[in-house]
Amino acid sequence: MANRGTHHRVAKPPAMPPQPQPTIPPQGVIDPTANVLSLVAAAIQRQDDLRDIELNRADDMRDLTSKYEEKLAQVREKAQRDLAVAESRRIDAITLAESRRIDALLAAQANNVALASEKAATQAATLAAQVTANAEALRTQVAATAATTAQSIASLRDSLEKRLTVVEQNQYQAGGAQSQKTEGTKNIQWVITLIVGAVMASLGMGITILFFLLRGSH
Repeated sequence: MANRGTHHRVAKPPAMPPQPQPTIPPQGVIDPTANVLSLVAAAIQRQDDLRDIELNRADDMRDLTSKYEEKLAQVREKAQRDLAVAESRRIDAITLAESRRIDALLAAQANNVALASEKAATQAATLAAQVTANAEALRTQVAATAATTAQSIASLRDSLEKRLTVVEQNQYQAGGAQSQKTEGTKNIQWVITLIVGAVMASLGMGITILFFLLRGSH
């Protein structure tokens, strides 16, 4: 940085000018003019010397000020760079920590989803097995019930036919065989129809329940 008001440094004070010799008049009285001029010249020289010294000191102060201002600017610039680097590292550390936290949360959620999916699959398999077992048991029960009912109907029909035959024979012998036979036939047909209807209703209900169970398993 250029120094303002720079002047030429005075290396050393100039030599004193030759002092005039005092003039001694013939009367023997010393003229004080020469002493006065000598003192004035010395005072002026002293002022010049002090001025040069002050100017030299001001130049030195300006040089030192400029030098330390440059050093201070360098220190400040370095401090700014160090602060920027530290701030960048802090932000990077925070970003990394947040990224790891989010990754951990995603991993935990993925693990929870996998566990829930596995649990749901296990429950679905168990429910399907239960539905299949229940449907098979119901089918077996319906088939057994149908077979038992059919056998019961056959036995009942044979029994009724035998009874009707006996009744017809007795009534035929007693008279009015034809009317009694017709009425007995109607009665036995009504009973058989009622029993068959009940069996078919039971079979239909069992098939309906089996259908809904199989549908619910899918």
